[in-house]
Amino acid sequence: MWPILQRLCWKEFRRGWLMLLLGLLLPPLAVSLNRDRLELLTFDMPTMALFVLMISVAVWASMLAKDARGRQSYAGIHFPQHPGLASLVTYLLQGGVALVIGLSIGYWRAQMGGLYYTDNFPCLGLLYVGSTFAVSYILTLLFSSKVGMAAGILGALVNMQAFTALASYHRNLAMQDTVVHYMGMVIVLAFFAVLCYLLTLRFSRKTRLVLACVLLGIGVLYIPAKGFWESLTHTRQFDCTDNVPTRLCTNDGALTVDYINQQSSVWTSVDLRFVDHRRQHTRTHHFAQAIQPIGFMGDNVVILAQQLKKEPLVTLLRWALDTDSIEPFATLPAHPNSLALTFRTYSPASIAPDGRYGVMFIASPYGDVDHPIPSGFDLWKIDLQHRSVTLLKPLCPSYSYIFGWRDNEAILSSDYFYAVSMETDQMTALPVAIPQEEKE
Repeated sequence: MWPILQRLCWKEFRRGWLMLLLGLLLPPLAVSLNRDRLELLTFDMPTMALFVLMISVAVWASMLAKDARGRQSYAGIHFPQHPGLASLVTYLLQGGVALVIGLSIGYWRAQMGGLYYTDNFPCLGLLYVGSTFAVSYILTLLFSSKVGMAAGILGALVNMQAFTALASYHRNLAMQDTVVHYMGMVIVLAFFAVLCYLLTLRFSRKTRLVLACVLLGIGVLYIPAKGFWESLTHTRQFDCTDNVPTRLCTNDGALTVDYINQQSSVWTSVDLRFVDHRRQHTRTHHFAQAIQPIGFMGDNVVILAQQLKKEPLVTLLRWALDTDSIEPFATLPAHPNSLALTFRTYSPASIAPDGRYGVMFIASPYGDVDHPIPSGFDLWKIDLQHRSVTLLKPLCPSYSYIFGWRDNEAILSSDYFYAVSMETDQMTALPVAIPQEEKE
């Protein structure tokens, strides 16, 4: 048996060595040309290299499956006792070649720099190329080479976030867990679809075809269908997986707001508990949607912020503790998923000690907030007396934060200190004292 396996691996290597060589040499060559900035090349070389590789992988997988479908593969010579083993072995061995190509793409993309968290790029490249190969191979095996090629190319385009991250754009959207889980699910369910179609020969071809299509369809359509359904029913919440909000408390610790009974990391349902330590008073309220406390208005009111995922608005609410009532009083235009992005910064919101005004940073709909270190936040004034909001300064730097209060002025800190008047809505730069050396 071992000599047969050796011969099989050698035959499969002879079929895939050229594609493997292309996948291992083209990414470092593209990175090298990009660094040299050759004047003759007016296009983006890493992007072109990745595009060529993804098209090549889809066509190559389709041709392999076409040969296996026609019982023309080398594996069929070594395993004549089962007609499905030929296609299965080809899928496993040549799929391994596709995974190695993906690792190469991710590794060399990480070497280009320009993005944060580049340690995850080899895994991203592996999943991206592997899912493209899997979709193209299984659909060619089930239907035809034209269907497999088209599906592989379409699958690569559907994961455009992964493509842009592995190319040369300075964004990191493709590192989101949803994209990674989606490509991993496609690879796993495509493998089980291949097993179902090739090894269950006791059933008719039509039955095996339907079962394989159902398995592959679950992997390909589950997450898009889920997102579409949530957008129709308006139940999708902002994702706080990367940044779970912390407890809110006053400077002296007398008033606190804690999260209890968290249902999941996506925060689709949560109980909020207010504790007044001076009066030994506790109030708990259940929220069916994700919620973010931003400050206290006196001793009996908590100001909250809420945003549905993909919704370009943030809603401000008053939680009256004496009556346990929730009342919305203002809305702010913001970037989708703004609260999760905004609350990665320091002190993004603050309420004045007298409870009359508040200020809050919100990720702007026009800023580059998709970068791991977002830039572009709108500064808003919250008038709690008249229950209104005013835009004070658009597109502030991401490192701006609220330093404190002085009468009716909020003191902000970024590269300099600023005083923001709540009465005139004007920002004034504060002088910074520079220590001077004493003369002897």
